[in-house]
Amino acid sequence: LFRFGFKLNCALNTQREYEEFKVRINALVAKAQKVPEEGWTMQDGTPWPGNNVRDHPGMIQ
Repeated sequence: LFRFGFKLNCALNTQREYEEFKVRINALVAKAQKVPEEGWTMQDGTPWPGNNVRDHPGMIQ
């Protein structure tokens, strides 16, 4: 009986940790998909190339 209870407890802990992991991953995905109003910038603060759709190489030709 003790072994069964231990296994059940481990399974429930694993399932709870997995659910928490999924929540954290989904939050990261949502944050990454949200585009900043000022557009993407590089670490040094310069705008990311391709932010401005008017500067798109395919449109300039």
